[in-house]
Amino acid sequence: MEIASAWVVPHAPVLVPGISVRRIDAAAVPNVSPAEVDTIVLCSPHGASTGVYRRAWGSLDDFGVSGFDRGANANEDLAEKLAASWGRPLLDGPADHGVVVPLWWLSPGFSVVACTFAEVTGPDPAGDFLGVRRAADDLAHALRETDPRGAVAFVASAHLSAGLGRAAPLAELPGARDFDRAVVAALRDEPRRLLDLPVESWRGAGACGFGPLLVLARLCEVGRAREVHYESPFGVGYVTAEIRP
Repeated sequence: MEIASAWVVPHAPVLVPGISVRRIDAAAVPNVSPAEVDTIVLCSPHGASTGVYRRAWGSLDDFGVSGFDRGANANEDLAEKLAASWGRPLLDGPADHGVVVPLWWLSPGFSVVACTFAEVTGPDPAGDFLGVRRAADDLAHALRETDPRGAVAFVASAHLSAGLGRAAPLAELPGARDFDRAVVAALRDEPRRLLDLPVESWRGAGACGFGPLLVLARLCEVGRAREVHYESPFGVGYVTAEIRP
């Protein structure tokens, strides 16, 4: 498929309008409105298992906030094709919050295919990062080989370190700020440099974006960001970016 543009967006429920009373820089809440695109492929790092959701829909009930259901127009034909090409199952959902929250950032009118990687980050950093890396390489290949009948934008749902201070979800982690600077610099200058960051740096920073950002790096090996914005109001690195392959 032709990847017309790629984006990085955050997925923290606290960024959803109506949930937090704290003021957030407007640039941290992107408006993903890619031109001349028919379908958005949205990729999350927070699945219970790796696969492609049959439909992009879900809620934030697991976070104790009701009334924040979200969904998008489905492209079930492309979801089935992508799952088959990737060699991963179709998931009946509901989708995880790494899909649900970014649906607030997507302009209406696009069909959305949502895929996810089994979660590998959190308080227990013992996830199978190497397995996710292999799955990310396979997904990038599947995206190139699948015919979507139209142009596609790829959206990586991702956070950087969750250990940027004592009040951060994972407290203060050594090297977390250096890791975030390295990722932001790669997005600005040469996204394929993300592929060179050691797995241990992702694990050590508590960054939940490993799989989606590696897919983006594969799709945009020759590409440059038009705009990158970074902030960390809650001790978590939130980055938004638009990249043209």
